[in-house]
Amino acid sequence: MKFFLFLLLPVFLFSAEYYGKVEPFKKYTITSKTSGKVVSVNDSIKGKIAGGEVIVQIDDEVSKVDYEVAKETYEIRKGQYNRIKNLRTKTKTEKDLEKINYLNGKKAYITAKDTYEAKILRAKDLYIYDILVEKGGYVNFGTPLFEAYDTSKSRITIYLTREDMEGIQDKIIIVNGKEGEYQIEQVLNVADKKFVSSYKLELVGPSVKRFSDVVKVEIKENEAE
Repeated sequence: MKFFLFLLLPVFLFSAEYYGKVEPFKKYTITSKTSGKVVSVNDSIKGKIAGGEVIVQIDDEVSKVDYEVAKETYEIRKGQYNRIKNLRTKTKTEKDLEKINYLNGKKAYITAKDTYEAKILRAKDLYIYDILVEKGGYVNFGTPLFEAYDTSKSRITIYLTREDMEGIQDKIIIVNGKEGEYQIEQVLNVADKKFVSSYKLELVGPSVKRFSDVVKVEIKENEAE
């Protein structure tokens, strides 16, 4: 009877072990959306979580003036159009021309605003890993400015054999002896380009005090016979 009951209990029939590195949940490379001279670099924020501080600032003297002019012009044209759009003394052609001026002013204002705001790069709730430009340097559109990580969660990427990948959603994931901390985020059912006989599995779990540690990942099947 005892032997029969034992067979009914869940048992781990298969187990596979892999090793992976604990990485930040997301990695970002922030690039410039404008061009100009770098006038400020906040090196003191490197290695810390940003709280909304300016990380990199590009010369904004001209773009600030352009923004202020465009904003004022937009407000004037908006007011002019609102004043005449319902007047019976104005023809449809006059109203249409004022509307076009208003819309062109709005478009110019939005463009100038985007250009101005692109000169001041901030970050919040991101770990600033590295700043890639120096004060006094010149940047163009697309120039990498700084690298930042989302450390609110962690990620582990491993590459499984075809056998271990089969039925992976029903298997148990154990990381460094702890079950349930990491969940499957993404499963690629096409073999990896680099590891041609393996399949990429991404796990997401809680934030950790120290990233880049190598951990053991066990994949087990829990079946009852």
